[in-house]
Amino acid sequence: MKIQVVTEGTSEVASFPAFLSQVAARSGNVLPNPLKLSVSPDANPDQIARAAIESIKIARIKGAACVILVLDRESQPARSGDLASALERAVGRHAPAGSPEVRVVLKDKMYENWLIADVQGLRSHRGRFTVNGAFERKVAPDKADNCDAYRLLSNAAIGRAYEKVSDSKRIVSTLDVVRAAANSRSFRHFLHMLGDPSYIRQCSRP
Repeated sequence: MKIQVVTEGTSEVASFPAFLSQVAARSGNVLPNPLKLSVSPDANPDQIARAAIESIKIARIKGAACVILVLDRESQPARSGDLASALERAVGRHAPAGSPEVRVVLKDKMYENWLIADVQGLRSHRGRFTVNGAFERKVAPDKADNCDAYRLLSNAAIGRAYEKVSDSKRIVSTLDVVRAAANSRSFRHFLHMLGDPSYIRQCSRP
C-alpha cells in the first residue's frame, strides 16, 4: 500500500525520508518523501483541513491509498486522540470526493521529542551532542513524550546552538525506529499508522 505523509515542519520534510525508508523496508508499504503542509499546527481544524487539500489531491494523483497528516501537538491541552479525531472530521468536510483516507498523527509534543527517543543513536554523535546518564534517565524508559526535548537538545549541543533542520537530519541518520519507539508512545502511534509490523495491532506499549 502507498501511504503519503504530509507534515507542516520544515525539519520533518528534510529528515523524515531517512526513517520512512526503514519503515518501508519493515512493512512492505510504499512511503514516498513527505509533502509540506503550509499551516500552523495551532490553527483550527477547518483551517488545517483546507490547507491540506492540495496535498491530498497530489497524493491521490500519485496513487496513495492513505494520507497521514503529521502535526505538532505543542501545548494544546486537549488529548491527542481528541485533537486527531477533530482534524479528521474537518478533513472529511473539506476533502473532494474520491480522496484517499486521511488520518492524523500528533507528535507529543514536537518533533524533537521523537529525535531524542533513540538515545543510543543520538549518543553516536559525540562531536555534536553530550548525551550523559542524566539525559538518558529523562528519556528512558518510555518518557520522551514528557520531556522538554528542545531544551534537552539545546543544552546537549556542542560548539554551536541546536539547529532544527541540519541537526534533525544528522540525528535521523542514526535513529533506529524500534529503539525510538521504546521511548515514545506518539512515535509508536506513527509507526502503527504506517503499518510497521511491530505496532500494527497496538501502540500503547513498547
